[in-house]
Amino acid sequence: MGIFGFVSGTRIRLVEPQRLYLYCITVSNSTNSTIESDRYRTLPVSANQFLRVMELKQLAKKLGFSRIKLENKQHVVLETPMKEPAWNLLAANLPENFKTWFVYSPGKVTVRGLGVFKADQQLQNLIDAFGRMQSAIPEAAIV
Repeated sequence: MGIFGFVSGTRIRLVEPQRLYLYCITVSNSTNSTIESDRYRTLPVSANQFLRVMELKQLAKKLGFSRIKLENKQHVVLETPMKEPAWNLLAANLPENFKTWFVYSPGKVTVRGLGVFKADQQLQNLIDAFGRMQSAIPEAAIV
């Protein structure tokens, strides 16, 4: 039995779901979220992309984005119930070259111009941008 997932708009079949599950547990428990190989062989490219997509989705959820979807193979749309002042707070932490990519409109944020990059670079750019945005959110104080 295999698990099916979508990576960069392509449906992939993950042949070893138990192994992928173990990778996901290891990634969630480790501080370094990139696992290059396991004890026996290197991690397949499709599984590595799948893990990076899951990392991107977790970051997006923490930032308040409810859905990530492609639009016309050029843009990525981030659906969100966020209002403009909240978006401005997040966008303030982006570097200047990233700020031009993100366009806010009510109910969504459009990331323009990612279509010129390969799928791996698109993922890395979004993960980097979300990581910078996350620094705008204060950590919860434990009492």
